[in-house]
Amino acid sequence: MGVSRSASTVIAYAMKEYGWNLDRAYDYVKERRTVTKPNPSFMRQLEEYQGILLARKRYLSVQQEINIYSQTHMTDVGQCPHVTH
Repeated sequence: MGVSRSASTVIAYAMKEYGWNLDRAYDYVKERRTVTKPNPSFMRQLEEYQGILLARKRYLSVQQEINIYSQTHMTDVGQCPHVTH
């Protein structure tokens, strides 16, 4: 018990909660529960989930940069190049 499905769930949790990639999360879980062996289908899902998390991280990073830029360069609506008066 706990070899495939529950281990995959813990791996996915570690990836999201700690920002770890699949390899790091897998190794962490495997060190603590040596019988861990997600089946190939779960591993494919974890690889896809890693891509989703990476895309989300990049999106949030860009959003943060936009917010910082907006706060430092557009303190007044009059400075916004796309707003007509």
